Amino acid sequence: MNKLVEKLKIIEDRIIKEQGEFVLLALFLREDAQDKWDLIVSANWFEEDTKKTLDYLVDKLNGVLEQDDKIQISRVVMLKPSDPFVKSINSVIKAKHGAAHFVNCRFNNLYVKEAIIITSTSSNGQRAS
Repeated sequence: MNKLVEKLKIIEDRIIKEQGEFVLLALFLREDAQDKWDLIVSANWFEEDTKKTLDYLVDKLNGVLEQDDKIQISRVVMLKPSDPFVKSINSVIKAKHGAAHFVNCRFNNLYVKEAIIITSTSSNGQRAS
């Protein structure tokens, strides 16, 4: 798992240089997920065309992650910074390019077996110049 988190930090750094900061970048292992992680992402720079943004993110993931890493991720979930789930996490967890680790916890009424918060910030996350 540490290897995957370190690779996600590399991807985050590359995206920040091109687009801007993330408001939330995290891995969640849901109770019913069969040991596959949800990659939760939120940023103010996301396009209105969510498919375009998702394609961009997947391209960045594919550029760094190996097959062994990819099979650990069940899905990429893109959320707006105004989403109650994002706001809930950002109100209690502050992390920037780190890895805050939580086990058997509840976030905004969602029970998760594990959560790894790489970035959680209320920064404006505007597009890079």
